[in-house]
Amino acid sequence: MFYWIRLRDSIFSAFVLAFIIFLFFSNFTCFASDTDPSLQKYIEKFKNLEVIQKNGAKYFDKAKFWEKEGIQILYLEGSPFA
Repeated sequence: MFYWIRLRDSIFSAFVLAFIIFLFFSNFTCFASDTDPSLQKYIEKFKNLEVIQKNGAKYFDKAKFWEKEGIQILYLEGSPFA
């Protein structure tokens, strides 16, 4: 019994140490607050767009939003950046 407790504590300590080492050596660019310069052109494209409403539907670039029989429908088209 005592052997299993020591083994469990050793494994837990190894995981904690590995996590601390990972945090120390990892690059936190995914948490950066500045936008990626390569995405700036896509952001600028959407700044000048407006929501257009016609035939009971709302349009924003390639996106379309309408309601049919009480159900709200959103249709999206394109890549995550376009």
